[in-house]
Amino acid sequence: MDDDANRMQARVFLAAVDAEIDAVSGQLVNVRRRVDQARVHGTASSRSTHMSRAEELKDSLRELHRQAAALRARFDL
Repeated sequence: MDDDANRMQARVFLAAVDAEIDAVSGQLVNVRRRVDQARVHGTASSRSTHMSRAEELKDSLRELHRQAAALRARFDL
């Protein structure tokens, strides 16, 4: 019975992680667009700021994907 409860909880957490992946991916698309706009119309500092934010989002996305993969592997989801 505990295994069933653990799998159910893992499914709920995986759904939350997948939703966060979608949200962060959307943010990354927007920030990359800002980087491109700053390259054409902005200053070097604004481009640098947006590039730094893009790197932070990519790091978050890698961690979220790692968590999702670990859940899928551990609970055979």
